[in-house]
This record gives sequence, structure tokens and C-alpha cells, in this order.
Amino acid sequence: EFEPQKGAFVGWVYNSYNAIFREIVRECAAVGKVFLFPSGTSERTNMQNYLTSNGIPLDSISFMIYSKNSIWMRDYGPHFMRKQDRTEGIVDFIYNRPRPQDDSLPVFIGSQWGISVYGSPLSHPGGNFMQDGIGTGFYSSLIYEENGGYTPAQIATLMMQYNGLEQVIPLKRINIEYT
Repeated sequence: EFEPQKGAFVGWVYNSYNAIFREIVRECAAVGKVFLFPSGTSERTNMQNYLTSNGIPLDSISFMIYSKNSIWMRDYGPHFMRKQDRTEGIVDFIYNRPRPQDDSLPVFIGSQWGISVYGSPLSHPGGNFMQDGIGTGFYSSLIYEENGGYTPAQIATLMMQYNGLEQVIPLKRINIEYT
């Protein structure tokens, strides 16, 4: 991670792995902005009280009320991109899980921040996609199974176009885990 960042999105659902999320928020807030998405004012208050009672100041934490289905922000969160005119955009893949609220988070962020959202035709869990920041993207072969209407070459082309990449490298799925 060497590009400037506005912050980190964290998909914490209060009372689910609180201690782990507390430490993620602590470490991220020490160096930048943290964006949390409580489902309502009650959950926001619980998160605020929990964090402050554990010595985490709230000055680097932003709370955006949004009801999500799960904690897997890396899979369903927005993929930010910088367009040729240097403005920002969001690439929104179709989330490969039956979690409609998670799937619509990129559109919510785009609407809240006034950023254009570009819906990709591909079904894809973001956790299976990484970029090196200098033109190469990597994804697991799961993308082929979840997009049977496209050839591997078409998928590669779409991934390069939507993400501004020069090349993509598909990686074989590991056998011990679905994604």
C-alpha cells in the first residue's frame, strides 16, 4: 500500500468479534481515518462507548449509518479508482453472495460522497482480487466459475478495463477454502 489513502472501511458488526475489531480500529485510527458502518444509532452509540472505554479516541473515526449483512468488507466494499481526468470513481462488482445490503454498499458510498459508481457486469468477491498499484491485477480462478457466460479472455478484458490495468494474472484457487 503506497498510494495516498483517505482511510480504511471496517465492516464491524457490534457484538461480533468486538476485541478483534477494536484492535483493527485502534491500529488504523493511529495512522489515518476509519469509516465504520453501524446499522443504526443504537449500534453507533455502542461502538462509540466501547471504543472510548478502551482508550481509542473517536477523532479519526467516522460513523456512517448503513445496515449491512456481514463483516466481509474486503469482499463487498467499493473498489476506488482514479480516472484519467484525476477524479475518483468506484468500481462496483456484483457481490457473489446473497447479501443484498452488502452488495449495495458501493452505491451508498458513491451517493454519500458524490462519486460516480461504475457497475461491473462481473460477479466477483473483492477479497479474491488484489492489485500491485503499477498496472497488474491478480484474481483467483473462482471468477471463471461465477461468470460462466464469459470466457477467461473476456473476463481478463473486463477486469483490465474496469480497473485500469495493463495485465491480469489469474491464480489457481486453493482447495481448502471456497474463496
